[in-house]
Parts: sequence; C-alpha cells; structure tokens
Amino acid sequence: QTTLGLDLQFLTNHIGHFILVTGVLDLLGDAGRVVMLSSGAHHMAPEAGIELDNLDGQRDYSPWKMYGQSKLANLLFANELQRRLTAAGSTLKSLSAQPGWADTDAGMHSGRKWGDVSWRASCRAIGQPADVASLSITYAAAADDVVGGGYYGPDRFFGMRGLPEPARAGRAATDQALMTANWVAAEHHTGVRYDV
Repeated sequence: QTTLGLDLQFLTNHIGHFILVTGVLDLLGDAGRVVMLSSGAHHMAPEAGIELDNLDGQRDYSPWKMYGQSKLANLLFANELQRRLTAAGSTLKSLSAQPGWADTDAGMHSGRKWGDVSWRASCRAIGQPADVASLSITYAAAADDVVGGGYYGPDRFFGMRGLPEPARAGRAATDQALMTANWVAAEHHTGVRYDV
C-alpha cells in the first residue's frame, strides 16, 4: 500500500499512466496518439471488473488479481479517453496494446523461490523474446491502420506469442459504467482533472 492508499501495482500500472497522460496530452497535437500498455492478464480481474472499494488490496489480496485489475484499468482508461476525445471533436487517438508473454525477468522478484522458478520455467516454455513482444506496442504506436479505442496484441497461442493484430479485450473493458467509475476513481485518488 502507498501513501495514496492504493496497492503499489495498481498505482504504478494505472494511476501512473493516468497522471502521465495529463502532462503530455496537450503536446501531442491532433495527429498524435496515446498507447496504454495493457496485458492479457486483464482477464484475471474479478468478474465485476475492478473492485473500486478495494484498491488498497486490504481485502482478499491476490497479487495476480490486483495485476489483472490494473491492466483492465488501463483498457478502461484508454477507451474512456477515446470516448471523450471523440466527443470533443479531437482526432487524437487513444488505444491499447499488450505484448503477450515476454521472456523477461519481470516476474523474478516474487520473494519466493518456487515463484521465481515457476516464472523462469514459464518464460522458457511459453514466452517470446522481449524484442518480439514489443512489436505489438510498436505497431499500436506507429502503424497507419490502427483505430482509436483499438486493442492490439500477438496473433498466436491465445495472444501470448506472435506478431501484432487486433486483439479481443474482455467485455468489462468496454462497459461504459465501469469506464466512467474507473475514471472518477482515478480523479479522486490523484486530484488530476482532464480538460477533455
């Protein structure tokens, strides 16, 4: 838990994006785009989406569940930002991408020997090199044919490996009530307000 009363994963993965984008949005111009880094792990969020009353993780804490919620929050933020940009008549694009299973040391600091061993074994069995995993994010940031509100990720092995293509996000990612609630919660916790 942090001084904002939020779980550190949620703060880093979502709230950090929310604050950063406010600082750069006006600099991007109408031809720019914002790409949120999400993950297929957003499917691990609870069925209701995000437990907005438990963002400190004090109730039934699970690191993977909180990670999934933070990545769902990225999708919700990107989609709500796109909705607001469109309503404001802006041609700026807001979209999301996920790298699949990247073979990196990101999960090697669990504090548990078997957790680290399991991560390394999974990376070797399922993961793809980081330079290949980064292609979906690069595609979302630079390709001419991406659309605002789009979601892009690897094309093989349930979105964990391969080359970029449009991906399918979970239903909760486009739930308008959840998009709004997620936005309002981020404003509440940060004091940040967007002009769009």
